[in-house]
Amino acid sequence: MRCDTCHKETPEVSRVVIFSGYNKITTKAMYNCPDCFAKKEKTKSYNQPLPDRSVPGTDSKK
Repeated sequence: MRCDTCHKETPEVSRVVIFSGYNKITTKAMYNCPDCFAKKEKTKSYNQPLPDRSVPGTDSKK
């Protein structure tokens, strides 16, 4: 098997879901080796701290 991100041969890959609006029916599957998968997981928005809604201007949704 080959990682779609680093292109290295690997005995194991995992399917990556990039964003919350991801539709696995219409989007080409992407598979990553364990190292690349872990890096992608760390960058997902659910791993980011929530904005402090008590301070005006810190909410990214407008």
